[in-house]
Amino acid sequence: PVAPAPVAAAGATPAEPARPAAPTGERPAPPTEPPAAPAAPVASGATAKAEADTQSAQSVLEKGNTGRAVELALRATRQDPGNAQAWLTLGGAYQMMGRKGAALEAYKQCASKAASHPSVGECRALAGLD
Repeated sequence: PVAPAPVAAAGATPAEPARPAAPTGERPAPPTEPPAAPAAPVASGATAKAEADTQSAQSVLEKGNTGRAVELALRATRQDPGNAQAWLTLGGAYQMMGRKGAALEAYKQCASKAASHPSVGECRALAGLD
């Protein structure tokens, strides 16, 4: 004997297998990709502040205010340890104060912490490492 076909409940529609949508002549949108990274790195807030502090330190150092130059250069080296100009300014301020040991230490720190900076050669020379 043949089994009777199941009867759908009232209001239900029989299930159909899923079929691909009929082509409409339009191409599907390409998958979205994340935006491309900027070509050059953008300075972080700390880096920008360090650069500003370094410039200020150099300016006050040129006017002979070594104490303020040390404060600003120290702050810059804390904000961006890889900023060789901040270390060089700090070392220069210490030298002007007659603190040769502190100046030498600043140049050594520059050589180790700012190793990829374009001015690291100057740091290494002043530290006696070359």
